[in-house]
Amino acid sequence: MTSKHLLAIPALRAAVSAALDAGVHYQSAFQEFCRPAWDVSYPAVEHRLPDVVITPSMEFATKRALTDAAKEAVLTGARGTWVCCVKQHDVGGTHYYETFMHDGAGTVHARNDGYSAKPSYEEVLTRLVGMEIYTARHAVETERQRAQASVRASHLGLRLGMTLRNVTVGHDRYSNVVIEEFSPESGDLCLLCTKRGSRNRWRRHTSALNITIEGPGQSSAGCADMVAVAA
Repeated sequence: MTSKHLLAIPALRAAVSAALDAGVHYQSAFQEFCRPAWDVSYPAVEHRLPDVVITPSMEFATKRALTDAAKEAVLTGARGTWVCCVKQHDVGGTHYYETFMHDGAGTVHARNDGYSAKPSYEEVLTRLVGMEIYTARHAVETERQRAQASVRASHLGLRLGMTLRNVTVGHDRYSNVVIEEFSPESGDLCLLCTKRGSRNRWRRHTSALNITIEGPGQSSAGCADMVAVAA
């Protein structure tokens, strides 16, 4: 599941952004905050297909064929089209359930955990929407983090090929760091790091948000008097 088609809907992006701005932290509360926007701007309409029953006596290939056919059938419908696969355990004859629902964007949302009984449409839809909100949240958080990292990289004057001294990356301190790869748009870095007195070299992929440069006289590449802001 990707977030591109979700964030292309202005009301969904606005809801996720508003939740982040409001400091909503726990995912359950985040989902509750955003769900009304999903119901209005990206609604689903129930279209339930006949249950698919899978028994222990069936060959593996038959079980796989039935499952694949169920997924294909779901994809022929609109958002909210779904089916329940009823599977019987080999021992005890108990049943468990796997559901497939079309998200309306060409992806089947499959779940087979946590159903103590045959699930309802609302249960299945809530899980689908919950995953969409989680995915959209992560995407917007990543966008914001990259924007912040880009600003910080610009503030520090970072450039490809630059050599920095006395740099902390996360919790690790290095005497010299060379910027081998650098994305000004995202603030992503690949650093070749060395420690004083060691012959080892460490290659670190990180963000400009995760580095701290200690003190003046940082580089022969025009970084004199540059002091980093703490991450």
